[in-house]
Amino acid sequence: MTSHRALALIGTAVTTAALIAGCSTAPSTPGPTSGEPVLSLDATTGDTTAAAVNQWGAPGPGSDDFTDGGVDPTRWDVYDGDGHAGNGTRSPDAVAVRDGVLTITGDAEGTTGGLANRTAQRYGRWEVRMRAAPLPGASDGDPYHPVLLLWPANAPGSVKPGGTGGEIDFAETDVGSGQVSTFLHPPTSDADRKAFRQPVDLSQWHNYAVEWTPTHIAGWIDGQQWYVVTDLVVQPGGPMTPCVQLDANTPSGLQPAVMETDWIHIYPPPPGSD
Repeated sequence: MTSHRALALIGTAVTTAALIAGCSTAPSTPGPTSGEPVLSLDATTGDTTAAAVNQWGAPGPGSDDFTDGGVDPTRWDVYDGDGHAGNGTRSPDAVAVRDGVLTITGDAEGTTGGLANRTAQRYGRWEVRMRAAPLPGASDGDPYHPVLLLWPANAPGSVKPGGTGGEIDFAETDVGSGQVSTFLHPPTSDADRKAFRQPVDLSQWHNYAVEWTPTHIAGWIDGQQWYVVTDLVVQPGGPMTPCVQLDANTPSGLQPAVMETDWIHIYPPPPGSD
């Protein structure tokens, strides 16, 4: 497990044969947060995982510790095209693996990146070790928006077919905001979404996990359970795939930033989820 690496600056371009427009998620204002616990997180380590606490077992297909020296095209589709909501550009050149860390950078003009895992499943558990911060010496500007999310497997890009969509943003925030949010978007009316917010030092490594079963969606940070939602209105309508994105909030004038992912672990659905 990687714990304390210096923020990596992208140095070489990465290309893959599989390039897609990318998953989509809207930068959102945190919604109601009453009732969820405020976790006491250790901002300097964050080594505990939900998988260890809950005995999820060994990670399954699609998991990646980024030890192979580059982005594995059998596991990932790297985005290539317009940025989120037309803001900037998602470029493969903004994505690299260095020293065992997946690095996505965003510059002042909105050139940034993201990628979607090729493993899709209905129900399961996902955990990602991630941090994000302004680049050293970065000028002031609008913050970048790192997002870890589950997106409908049958809906690449920004189109979600009615009744088969939904979206689980299990770690979403602005760089430097001092907090992280979860948004559970129903496949029908977004008026029924659920939202939670938690103080977090995003510049430090933390482990963000989500469990999706037929009866609930639950989240953890550093092995501490954060929320459980049993309202079935937020249940996605079909298989989902995990995505890692550094999104531009505006077309330009952004504060250059870096999003680093140490690993992503994907676990099968809990017993009885079929």
